Amino acid sequence: MAALISGCSEHQIVNQQKHDTESEKITKDVITSQKASLKDLKLRGKPKTSLVKINGQQFEINGQALAAGSKVYNTSIGEFGYVTGSFIITSPIKPKLDELTNVVAISNIANEQWRVVTSDVNNLLTWYQQLQSLYAQVEMNINYTPRTGEAK
Repeated sequence: MAALISGCSEHQIVNQQKHDTESEKITKDVITSQKASLKDLKLRGKPKTSLVKINGQQFEINGQALAAGSKVYNTSIGEFGYVTGSFIITSPIKPKLDELTNVVAISNIANEQWRVVTSDVNNLLTWYQQLQSLYAQVEMNINYTPRTGEAK
């Protein structure tokens, strides 16, 4: 080993050390850049979530709209559920069809309880808000039963 070192000039050793240091810095910069790009890809791949109040509880939803079958997260109880596409209205009289557009069915499910199903299944959050402006008590149906093949 001494023969190898003595065969190299001090100038060559210093140059090699500078080269090694520069290579390490470039490698660190590349790794940092790759990590930043990967993080950016992960963020772009995830849909933006929103917090909305449904049925008196806070829910996290993907995006700004809800469609039938959308997966939602109830932050109050810490459970995932799926929007069914129907609503429950509490009213002493049957909701009128002229007040509600795109209604597929209105059925009495209990005393003063009405299930309302809309054909506008891609815009349920807007529908929920419209129903709330017409009726004092409105609930969006959310099913908390895990889907087949899904862990609870």
